[in-house]
Amino acid sequence: MAEWNEIVSTDESRFCLQHHVGRIRVWRHRGVRMLNSCEMHRHTGPAPGIMVLGGIGYHTRLSLVRIADTLNSQRYISEVLEPVVLPYSKGLPTAIFQQDNARSHVAHIVQRFFVNRQIELLSWPARSPDLSPKENMWSKVAQRLSQITSQNATPDQLWQRVEAAWSAVPQEHIQSLFEPMPRRVAASIVNTIVDSVNTNPRCFFIDWPGGTDKTFYVYSILILCVRAVGKIVIPMASTGIAATLLSGGQTVHSRFKLPIPLLENSVSSISVNSSEAERIRRSSLIIWDEAPMAHYRALEIVDRLLRDIMHCGLAFGGKFVVLGGDFRQVLPVVSRASRAEIVAACIKRSKLWPLFVILRLTLNMRAGIDAQSFSQWFPKVGDGDLPTDQQGLISLPDSCIFQGGDLVQKIFGSLYSDITALSKSRWSKKEQSRCKRRNIRHSDRPTDRDT
Repeated sequence: MAEWNEIVSTDESRFCLQHHVGRIRVWRHRGVRMLNSCEMHRHTGPAPGIMVLGGIGYHTRLSLVRIADTLNSQRYISEVLEPVVLPYSKGLPTAIFQQDNARSHVAHIVQRFFVNRQIELLSWPARSPDLSPKENMWSKVAQRLSQITSQNATPDQLWQRVEAAWSAVPQEHIQSLFEPMPRRVAASIVNTIVDSVNTNPRCFFIDWPGGTDKTFYVYSILILCVRAVGKIVIPMASTGIAATLLSGGQTVHSRFKLPIPLLENSVSSISVNSSEAERIRRSSLIIWDEAPMAHYRALEIVDRLLRDIMHCGLAFGGKFVVLGGDFRQVLPVVSRASRAEIVAACIKRSKLWPLFVILRLTLNMRAGIDAQSFSQWFPKVGDGDLPTDQQGLISLPDSCIFQGGDLVQKIFGSLYSDITALSKSRWSKKEQSRCKRRNIRHSDRPTDRDT
């Protein structure tokens, strides 16, 4: 939520006199048909009115701009960006600017304006009013406007009343529009995947850096949604720690019985007629977390197994597969391999990779306000966007450099002091040495795993 507090969402809207502009938005639940009570008759033809542009942020809002005639890219810079957006961005350097995909907004000179002024842009999917907090803001302004505007008003009078209605909306209401945005974005991804589960089998890869709350906002909701309709989900991960965070999760090697090591001709040990194959056959969704850590051979072995089990020539036997992870973190571990060999082993080198639709989460949901600069700097390391010296090294920010003192105390704080005091009070040196001797003797004994 911390980074959503830095976003400034902008949009245009038209307000008309005499009759409604015709753009009436009705909020309804998914799968619910339009009610007759939501329909209304309207006049057609041109209507006198005004076009305005405004922006809202969690802590403040931009001044409204009245737009005359058609807004081209040059006028967008001279009438909106330079007098309104640029002064705001200088007062709040960490602000992230969001705009829709109108032609005047995506023109090359406009994009250069943002790059030259070092204003960060948030890309926004086309035709997504449900994900824009500005749509709710315009509805609130229109509601207040209908109470103070008469049909005999002039466009200038309408402009004054629109400004008054805009300023009268409480900032607390604007904050309430931003607070559910993380859940709404995650729900949009979940709905996209669930809709595909119910229609055509597809393959998705969700690209998310650490801290984007993928496990709670996406995986958990996705698993619950599919299981709620009586379908089977197979959640798994490349590592055991990641698997424990998933409901009913297992490692990929455990779930699909992958061999070690993975060779070009390796196959799974699951029999097509086994009970494990029957459960896989009945499943509707397969979730694979931390997929970038897996060798591309593991992905292809799973693909061959699913095709054999389903007796289907489609990728993954026609199953719906969702992969997730971050290629900026740990790639496959290849013994004594060079950098090129490690990259060649990742799943992007698989022949199956072009079949995946890529969805992205970018905002860090865990970082506090004081760590926002680091959360924006850190992804640039993995993307290779930071300048390097002749040896290929980057410079760390001062906040990442320990200046001296007790490093353990700096990281763990009072927790380290409490543990140290507890160990001194409860354990004598004689007891500690006895415990160490027992651990040494125990470690010398062979275990079932060793044998």
